[in-house]
Amino acid sequence: MTPLVARASMMIAAQPERIFDAFVEPEALRAFWLAEASAPLRLGQPAHWTFLVPGAAAEATATTLDRPHRLAWDWSDGTKVEITIEPEGGETAVSVACSGFDGSAETQVATALATTEGFSIVLSDLKTWLESGRSAGLTAAKARLIIARGC
Repeated sequence: MTPLVARASMMIAAQPERIFDAFVEPEALRAFWLAEASAPLRLGQPAHWTFLVPGAAAEATATTLDRPHRLAWDWSDGTKVEITIEPEGGETAVSVACSGFDGSAETQVATALATTEGFSIVLSDLKTWLESGRSAGLTAAKARLIIARGC
Protein backbone atom coordinates (compact mmCIF):
# COMPACT_ATOMS: atom_id res chain seq x y z
CA MET A 1 0.00 0.00 0.00
CA THR A 2 1.28 3.48 -0.88
CA PRO A 3 1.96 5.49 2.29
CA LEU A 4 -1.01 7.72 3.07
CA VAL A 5 -0.65 11.47 3.53
CA ALA A 6 -3.37 13.50 5.20
CA ARG A 7 -3.54 17.00 3.72
CA ALA A 8 -5.34 20.21 4.60
CA SER A 9 -4.83 23.76 3.41
CA MET A 10 -6.26 27.24 3.90
CA MET A 11 -5.77 30.80 2.70
CA ILE A 12 -5.26 33.13 5.65
CA ALA A 13 -5.12 36.92 5.55
CA ALA A 14 -2.10 37.20 7.85
CA GLN A 15 1.64 37.62 7.50
CA PRO A 16 3.60 34.36 7.14
CA GLU A 17 5.56 35.16 10.32
CA ARG A 18 2.36 35.34 12.39
CA ILE A 19 1.18 32.01 11.03
CA PHE A 20 4.55 30.36 11.64
CA ASP A 21 4.70 31.69 15.20
CA ALA A 22 1.14 30.47 15.86
CA PHE A 23 2.37 26.88 15.47
CA VAL A 24 5.51 27.44 17.54
CA GLU A 25 4.61 29.57 20.56
CA PRO A 26 2.60 28.09 23.47
CA GLU A 27 0.43 31.18 24.02
CA ALA A 28 -0.60 31.21 20.38
CA LEU A 29 -1.24 27.44 20.30
CA ARG A 30 -3.58 27.83 23.27
CA ALA A 31 -5.50 30.59 21.48
CA PHE A 32 -6.81 28.32 18.72
CA TRP A 33 -5.81 24.68 19.22
CA LEU A 34 -4.39 23.33 22.46
CA ALA A 35 -5.27 23.30 26.13
CA GLU A 36 -1.56 23.49 26.99
CA ALA A 37 1.91 23.49 25.42
CA SER A 38 4.89 22.99 27.72
CA ALA A 39 7.37 24.97 25.64
CA PRO A 40 7.88 26.60 22.26
CA LEU A 41 8.84 24.28 19.43
CA ARG A 42 12.63 24.11 19.24
CA LEU A 43 14.67 21.83 17.00
CA GLY A 44 15.17 18.43 18.59
CA GLN A 45 13.52 19.41 21.90
CA PRO A 46 10.22 17.70 22.73
CA ALA A 47 7.32 19.92 23.76
CA HIS A 48 4.39 18.33 25.57
CA TRP A 49 1.08 19.29 23.95
CA THR A 50 -2.21 18.70 25.75
CA PHE A 51 -5.27 18.80 23.51
CA LEU A 52 -8.79 19.90 24.43
CA VAL A 53 -10.05 16.31 24.68
CA PRO A 54 -9.33 15.04 28.21
CA GLY A 55 -6.44 12.57 28.19
CA ALA A 56 -5.32 13.51 24.67
CA ALA A 57 -1.68 14.55 24.70
CA ALA A 58 1.47 14.08 22.65
CA GLU A 59 5.07 15.09 22.44
CA ALA A 60 5.93 17.26 19.43
CA THR A 61 9.60 17.42 18.46
CA ALA A 62 10.49 19.98 15.80
CA THR A 63 12.55 18.63 12.91
CA THR A 64 12.41 21.76 10.71
CA LEU A 65 12.00 25.40 11.69
CA ASP A 66 12.53 27.61 8.65
CA ARG A 67 10.72 30.79 9.72
CA PRO A 68 8.43 31.84 8.09
CA HIS A 69 8.31 29.31 5.26
CA ARG A 70 8.22 25.81 6.68
CA LEU A 71 8.06 23.88 9.90
CA ALA A 72 7.82 20.21 10.70
CA TRP A 73 7.60 18.04 13.75
CA ASP A 74 7.38 14.41 14.75
CA TRP A 75 4.60 13.30 17.08
CA SER A 76 5.44 10.84 19.82
CA ASP A 77 3.32 8.20 18.02
CA GLY A 78 5.69 8.28 15.03
CA THR A 79 3.57 10.39 12.69
CA LYS A 80 5.12 13.40 11.00
CA VAL A 81 3.65 16.83 10.29
CA GLU A 82 4.95 19.33 7.76
CA ILE A 83 3.51 22.81 7.33
CA THR A 84 4.35 25.08 4.42
CA ILE A 85 3.53 28.78 4.47
CA GLU A 86 3.57 30.72 1.21
CA PRO A 87 2.50 34.30 0.38
CA GLU A 88 -0.15 34.21 -2.33
CA GLY A 89 -1.80 37.31 -3.80
CA GLY A 90 -1.98 39.37 -0.60
CA GLU A 91 -2.87 36.39 1.59
CA THR A 92 -0.91 33.41 2.82
CA ALA A 93 -1.44 29.80 1.76
CA VAL A 94 -0.95 27.35 4.61
CA SER A 95 -0.65 23.65 3.82
CA VAL A 96 -0.37 20.77 6.26
CA ALA A 97 0.76 17.25 5.38
CA CYS A 98 0.74 14.47 7.96
CA SER A 99 2.18 11.01 7.32
CA GLY A 100 3.50 7.90 9.01
CA PHE A 101 0.25 6.24 10.05
CA ASP A 102 0.50 2.76 11.60
CA GLY A 103 -1.81 -0.21 11.66
CA SER A 104 -3.83 -2.13 9.13
CA ALA A 105 -4.75 -0.52 5.81
CA GLU A 106 -8.24 0.14 7.16
CA THR A 107 -6.87 1.76 10.32
CA GLN A 108 -4.45 3.91 8.32
CA VAL A 109 -7.23 5.17 6.06
CA ALA A 110 -9.48 5.96 9.04
CA THR A 111 -6.62 7.77 10.79
CA ALA A 112 -5.69 9.75 7.66
CA LEU A 113 -9.32 10.83 7.20
CA ALA A 114 -9.65 11.88 10.85
CA THR A 115 -6.33 13.73 10.63
CA THR A 116 -7.44 15.59 7.51
CA GLU A 117 -10.65 16.61 9.27
CA GLY A 118 -8.72 17.64 12.39
CA PHE A 119 -6.19 19.80 10.58
CA SER A 120 -8.97 21.37 8.48
CA ILE A 121 -10.66 22.46 11.70
CA VAL A 122 -7.37 23.66 13.20
CA LEU A 123 -6.58 25.75 10.10
CA SER A 124 -10.10 27.18 10.05
CA ASP A 125 -9.85 28.23 13.69
CA LEU A 126 -6.35 29.63 13.09
CA LYS A 127 -7.73 31.68 10.18
CA THR A 128 -10.55 33.07 12.31
CA TRP A 129 -8.23 33.89 15.21
CA LEU A 130 -5.58 35.62 13.10
CA GLU A 131 -8.09 37.54 10.96
CA SER A 132 -10.51 38.59 13.71
CA GLY A 133 -8.45 38.44 16.89
CA ARG A 134 -10.76 35.82 18.36
CA SER A 135 -11.02 32.04 18.02
CA ALA A 136 -14.32 30.74 16.69
CA GLY A 137 -14.01 27.85 19.13
CA LEU A 138 -13.98 25.29 16.31
CA THR A 139 -11.37 23.02 17.87
CA ALA A 140 -13.14 23.29 21.22
CA ALA A 141 -16.48 22.40 19.58
CA LYS A 142 -14.92 19.33 17.93
CA ALA A 143 -13.39 18.33 21.27
CA ARG A 144 -16.84 18.56 22.90
CA LEU A 145 -18.28 16.34 20.16
CA ILE A 146 -15.53 13.75 20.63
CA ILE A 147 -16.17 13.76 24.38
CA ALA A 148 -19.96 13.50 23.94
CA ARG A 149 -19.68 10.61 21.49
CA GLY A 150 -16.84 8.87 23.30
CA CYS A 151 -14.72 8.51 20.18
